[in-house]
Amino acid sequence: MAPPVTLNWDITDHFPIYELDGTTKHSGVTGLTAVIWFNGAVMVGFPHTLAEIGSSGEYLLSFTATDKGLWSWEVTNTYNDDVYGGSQLVTRDNVKFEMTASDNGVVASFGIWMTKDGDRVTDLTSMTLNARSTAGAVIQPFGTNTSCTSQGVFKFTCAAGTFSSDVEYYLDVVAIRTTPYGAWRSNLGFTKV
Repeated sequence: MAPPVTLNWDITDHFPIYELDGTTKHSGVTGLTAVIWFNGAVMVGFPHTLAEIGSSGEYLLSFTATDKGLWSWEVTNTYNDDVYGGSQLVTRDNVKFEMTASDNGVVASFGIWMTKDGDRVTDLTSMTLNARSTAGAVIQPFGTNTSCTSQGVFKFTCAAGTFSSDVEYYLDVVAIRTTPYGAWRSNLGFTKV
């Protein structure tokens, strides 16, 4: 088994297909089929690429891990009916949330965005935000924003008096990204000054 990787990481597997003598690599196989599992369940219609690398007799399967867990795969071919498989454990996200905040005494505002591998994600379809106390109580439900800018920044506002100075809060963020990625959840802490 390969070492753990991060969520939304491209998983690739490079393998040969041999001639019937079992030692010479065979080029030009077109009848390749891949089955991909996530935690033991078949991922029907899951997007992937499967092709020969040049005309080397070496082939490459690649897909993107869209959730944390055990990803497995099996490749069959119509040339020699050999089966090739592998697995990869995905254990952590490589996404994070960032924010800006302002308070002009009348309105408090937050700009929230998500990054993946340091790049801003711009295909989020919605974001839901709740401000909570450190005990977990909801202080301000912001609801769901579905109108992010082309830069992927969602803006939320509320009355400035909602938060007390020198008190710690956190923003409970849920972001929805376009299919097949689904949702991410994270917390952003802040203290009003």
